[in-house]
Amino acid sequence: FDAIVAFYSIIHVPLAEQPALFATLARWLKPGGYLLATVGHTAWTGTEADWLDVPGGAMYWSHADAATYRAWFAANGLRLVQEGFLPEGDGGHTVLLGQKEGTP
Repeated sequence: FDAIVAFYSIIHVPLAEQPALFATLARWLKPGGYLLATVGHTAWTGTEADWLDVPGGAMYWSHADAATYRAWFAANGLRLVQEGFLPEGDGGHTVLLGQKEGTP
């Protein structure tokens, strides 16, 4: 792929599975391709039983801190191009834009 976008999705994948997910995403990218991902800013795992007031609508979150995601980008040949922060309530999420090594 030339680009992969993952907004507010990776943070719902169990943390133990995320390193392998980043390896897969990087493998799918063409050299010079981009990965744009919303990830955790601080490490946190939790659930909400009735998310958005939907009875039985359980939601699960699991994310590392931003430094861990930057390390996973680097470990998979993704050069960090840009980083941002999206505030949300008392916390927020980090947005990372990485580019796969190599020439398109």
